[in-house]
Amino acid sequence: MTTVDENRYYDEAKKIYYPLTGIRPLAPDYMSVAYQQPVKLTTPKKPLVILDLNGTLFYSNDDFYKTRTYIKRPYFVELLHFLYANCRVMIWSSATRQRVQNMISGGGFVGLDKMDRVWNREHLQLCYKDFHRKVLTLKDLEFVWKEIEGERSKAKPGHLLPGGRYELRYDQTNTILIDDSPHKSQLQPHNSMIVPDFDKDRVQSGKDDELLKVVHYIKELLYQDNVSAYMRTRPFDTNSGYYRSDQFRSEVAILTEIPKGKQKKAKKREARKAVLEKEKREMAIEKAEAERLLAAQERKRRWAEEARQIEEARAAEMHLAARMAKVAGLPMELRTPAQRALPDWVVPTWRKQNLYRDNLHEQQEHAKASIDSTGVDGGAGPSGWAMSRTPVGPSRPSTISHVRDHKLQLLAHLSSPPFRYWIAAREVNLSKQLSRFYLDLCCSNQRDYDYQRRTGACRCRHHFGQNSDAT
Repeated sequence: MTTVDENRYYDEAKKIYYPLTGIRPLAPDYMSVAYQQPVKLTTPKKPLVILDLNGTLFYSNDDFYKTRTYIKRPYFVELLHFLYANCRVMIWSSATRQRVQNMISGGGFVGLDKMDRVWNREHLQLCYKDFHRKVLTLKDLEFVWKEIEGERSKAKPGHLLPGGRYELRYDQTNTILIDDSPHKSQLQPHNSMIVPDFDKDRVQSGKDDELLKVVHYIKELLYQDNVSAYMRTRPFDTNSGYYRSDQFRSEVAILTEIPKGKQKKAKKREARKAVLEKEKREMAIEKAEAERLLAAQERKRRWAEEARQIEEARAAEMHLAARMAKVAGLPMELRTPAQRALPDWVVPTWRKQNLYRDNLHEQQEHAKASIDSTGVDGGAGPSGWAMSRTPVGPSRPSTISHVRDHKLQLLAHLSSPPFRYWIAAREVNLSKQLSRFYLDLCCSNQRDYDYQRRTGACRCRHHFGQNSDAT
């Protein structure tokens, strides 16, 4: 093949490019076979019929802003029933795979399981650039013949017997291409039936009978030993006067009368299939809805469980803080062993821990300065508050159930001496920021902080020194 200019037009008016690989010449022996004398058989044979889709069997609106719809050509079903009964049928469209699938599903194909194969633009063997642009497409029947012959060479012996799938070898003597474009059949011109394009005007008129003419013409080809020789001498002519005669109408009536019963059965099968598919979709929707409800219930249950655990941990924390406040007022020698085992710190809430983590260095320095100014050492705190000498740190087991491993690093900072001394002391004058930070160690309601300090209602460990009546 000769490579051509990529900007060369095959049809400049329609902006159709010439293929980059060019157009190969006809096969040397094609014309010699086509110029043989037609021979009529006494028994029909089963030719291979290749159908085009858009423009031949369907009309599709190309309006970008509307949903694409496919309108079947009149006598479409009659044609299919006739072909299924007498021929081997396949589809070959120059459209993409997705669009071919849309035409088949949206066009109302019947008996698709009887279709031998479905080909699309990928089987035209175009180069990458031609595949993605508007280019002249050629349906080379050699591709079909070679693929079927390859399958035939690997078929089981039973498939080669009369009536089997690969009984016949397919070539130009028994292959018919039905298309609306004469340009696509340039490589095998005497194997093609060119029908008028099924356009918008024909759709609106509603008087198109081209497929009936196709049925009549293929009926003649069933009895030809060499269809290319017959089509050369008597090509398909849609404007022939015979197709307007009463004889043609009567013959067509006979041809289309038999498939009507099958058509009713096919319609019933399609209706049953549609009902089953609808039930399947409804069941899938119900199942998805049930799974969604179960997932929502599981999320609510999990959230409720987490909220319950957090509330229990919060209550345990507040209870521990109250016990610590009560024990802190007792001298060390009067404490019971259980009271002596109480920790001298309480885990703050995670929100306050995050605030503490962000300002850790500043808070430590501020705490050291405050402790130095008040003279608090490692012994007993001011006003006789005795603190435990037991070191506090991450190695010591926590009494709060919701403390996790990823919090141990923070607890190690909290166990540093300045903060241990601050927690043990009752009247260390720290900054308002630190006071607010540790407020949740004891106060259950941060909003009532000022009110609690004024009235002495808070009996927590942090405010114990401000209320001498705390127990």
